[in-house]
Amino acid sequence: MAQRKELEDRLAIEADEAALARQRADELTLTVEQLEAEKAALIAAVAAAKKAAEDVPADAHDWSEFETRRYQIDTLLAEAGWRLTHVRDREFEVHGMPTQSGVGYVDYVLWGDDGRPLALVEAKKTMVSPATGQQQAKLYADCLEQRPGGGR
Repeated sequence: MAQRKELEDRLAIEADEAALARQRADELTLTVEQLEAEKAALIAAVAAAKKAAEDVPADAHDWSEFETRRYQIDTLLAEAGWRLTHVRDREFEVHGMPTQSGVGYVDYVLWGDDGRPLALVEAKKTMVSPATGQQQAKLYADCLEQRPGGGR
């Protein structure tokens, strides 16, 4: 009789554990579904922004730096998977620029998992020569490289 009671208790515990495992599996399935829905929404938002930008005639793209960021750079970086959610991702202050104050602000810094900068993006209004932005980006890259820890 005691052995039967022990088996019934063990079966009850295993049944409870199985129910908890099914519940956890259901929760994880829901989480995956939520992430897939979020991903689909982000893809749709990026596609809509890209379509809106493409619908503007080329000669109408006399955008300010802000508009260039918003309609082109932000969209393309998001499409490439860069979330840019940290303060340091935009307008990152660097020292050592050839200006009176020696201070500059990198428009975008793309950080690696190790906390070091992988790349930077310099935004300019659309009517400014890319060479201007390229030279400024080189100066910013030099400043980032000179930071203690390589930009961390």
